[in-house]
Amino acid sequence: NRINIPDDELFENLATVWTALGRQPVGNDIDKTSGRSIFSLGTYEKRFGTWNNSLLAFIKYIEQPNDSPLHIKSSTRTKTDRSRRTLRKINWRLRAIVLIRDNCICGMCGASPAKDPAVTLHVDHILGWSKGGETDTANLRTLCSVWNIGKSDL
Repeated sequence: NRINIPDDELFENLATVWTALGRQPVGNDIDKTSGRSIFSLGTYEKRFGTWNNSLLAFIKYIEQPNDSPLHIKSSTRTKTDRSRRTLRKINWRLRAIVLIRDNCICGMCGASPAKDPAVTLHVDHILGWSKGGETDTANLRTLCSVWNIGKSDL
């Protein structure tokens, strides 16, 4: 049992469950015994009052502006400005934003964990990072593992 769990850790867990399910989780989906969540529904209810308030706080958290280089829009950078280029790694918060935006559905084949629990979704750069593509929402999309691994660096 842990106390004083940071909000971002609760939200990261929520994003993981959301991704695994391929849809917005309901209270019954937040069950430590199912293996999807590392925190119980009661943890969220104690922190935010209700499950619905937990979801509202999560959405507010991931939509809040972040001034880190990870979230600076690529249009504000020049190709020669290497010091302000975004990181290649897609953090969990940005991953959650893209997955929720794309309704946890593969942009190529329409696969979703909601339809088939064996589907694994990835967040992928449209223009590869190695080719100058930035790590921002405009250059990210949701693909299933079959499409993402199959395309490689093409």
